Parts: sequence; structure tokens; C-alpha cells
Amino acid sequence: MDGLSIAASILAVIQVADRVISLCKFYLALSRDAPSDIRIIWIETSSLRTILDNIQFLTANGHGLSLNTLVGSDGPIEGCRKALGELSGLFPSDNLNASACDGGSGDRSQPKRRKLKDVWATLAWPFKEGTARKLLVEIAHHKTTLNLALTADIR
Repeated sequence: MDGLSIAASILAVIQVADRVISLCKFYLALSRDAPSDIRIIWIETSSLRTILDNIQFLTANGHGLSLNTLVGSDGPIEGCRKALGELSGLFPSDNLNASACDGGSGDRSQPKRRKLKDVWATLAWPFKEGTARKLLVEIAHHKTTLNLALTADIR
């Protein structure tokens, strides 16, 4: 696989990671009582994004010669993309969009509706917690593989 394909694969994962990070930040800012899992998701995703940024930089500058094995349908980069996509799906994104639209609407029912959606999302989280933890383990596994490949490539 050429450098351009690797860069495109990494960029796709970075975009999904950015979405998960934004969703986590939204929920953490929304509630002081946000589940600790959201903080863990945010930290894991942010550290994965840093590793991917480093791989992307090295690849773009001709240093990622052994990184070809990381890209492919069963490679850790694709595994991260899939797991982050599933993780992103656990968050109700309509809350994120509603908060951006509340700014100048003038509709007094919006804050009540938003609070109700926020309460519903908080109540629904325990049902998604097991899936989130399973995905976090998968992401941590892929992240470790990427980090080891990055470290091995540097030395």
C-alpha cells in the first residue's frame, strides 16, 4: 500500500476519533455527574489520536516504511476505525446538534426538551456501558499495536 493510501486510512480514523472526542467533551461539559466511562473514552480516544497524528506525520515525511502492515481490512488502523465508529454510535448525537441550535431560537420549550433528552441519555448510558467497555478494550489493543509499531519504526 502506498503512502497516500496509508495517509487516507489514518485520516479517516482521525476524523472518527475527533467526533468521539467532541461528543465526550460535550457530555462532560453538560454534566458534573457524567459517567466516569465517558472520561475514560475521552482519554483513550485522545491518546489514540496522538499516536495516529505521529504515524501520519512520519508517513507523510517518508519515515513510515514498515507501517504498511498496519493498514488493511484486518489491520489495527481499520480496527480502530470500526471500533470508534461503533463507539460514536453509542452517543445520541441529536443532543449535540440541539445544543448548537439552541443559541438564538427564542423557543422556550427548547431548554426543557434539551434537559429531557440529556436526562434520557444519562439514564440510557448504563445499558450501553458494557458495549462501550468492550470497544475500549478493543481500541486499547489496537492502540498498543500501533504504539509498538511506531516505537519499533523509530529505532
